[in-house]
Amino acid sequence: KIETDLLDRLPALGDAHDRIVLTAEGHRSLHDPFTAAEAARRVAVEGQEVGAPIEPEPAALKELSRARAQWAYFSTEKLFDSATSAQAEAELARLTSSALAAAKLILRVALWGPTGRHLPPSLGRIPHVEEIYPVPDLWTWALRLGWERAVAEFSRLLR
Repeated sequence: KIETDLLDRLPALGDAHDRIVLTAEGHRSLHDPFTAAEAARRVAVEGQEVGAPIEPEPAALKELSRARAQWAYFSTEKLFDSATSAQAEAELARLTSSALAAAKLILRVALWGPTGRHLPPSLGRIPHVEEIYPVPDLWTWALRLGWERAVAEFSRLLR
């Protein structure tokens, strides 16, 4: 659910934020691409980028692009929770094809969600992914190792 009263106030912020990310409750993907697109249309102002976590599906990408959003965020949760290597390979292929489709629609791509230590090398090879938010893993590593070492470790795993 997107709080529409908050959306109405966002453009009044001017250039206070350089990116607004629209999420559903619990920072989940917006399963309805039309809701994501409508929200993106309402908050987009000059100088601010708009993105939304959406399902990596063609219809959602097209709607987000039509709304002139700049970012598509794809969750890594399904990949992380894959029970078999076949499931993981299928989800990785879905993320890859969606990143390629997003690039054709002039959408920038970010990934967010759990990665563990086993996923960063695969995620780092997906074309057109510009940002990866390894939440909650990075927080966990930072508590144990400190931020600098946690970020360095994640960067090393991406290569």
